[in-house]
Amino acid sequence: MPTRRLLLLAAAALTLPVFAQQAPRPQGKVTMDMARGLVLEIPEVKQWQAARQKIADETKGPSPTGGVLTGRRKLKGREHWAVTFYEDPQTQPKKWNTFLVRENDGRVFVEGEDGKLLTLEQWRKAPKAG
Repeated sequence: MPTRRLLLLAAAALTLPVFAQQAPRPQGKVTMDMARGLVLEIPEVKQWQAARQKIADETKGPSPTGGVLTGRRKLKGREHWAVTFYEDPQTQPKKWNTFLVRENDGRVFVEGEDGKLLTLEQWRKAPKAG
């Protein structure tokens, strides 16, 4: 387990400059598929998915080790697409993160552990649990 954590930390250090990039925002109203696509292009999400896939490959279990749920939310009078990632959705679901994509401009926010909205930049700078 410590080796896996060390490898993840090393991978994060090597890709840190990439994290500083913001995904390009779409023109016009953002659809659910566009919102999900924007979130899936975030480097941290790609890294999380790769780590989950590696676990699935190692365990060769019949169920997926990660899941995604997309829905709508209205926050501060604005419509957002909520893209939530879960670990082990078929056994003991545990939320990893919820990304909110503003429908009118595609700006991406992350829901903090306390429920407050963070910009991607704020989320990246915030200390991570675990």
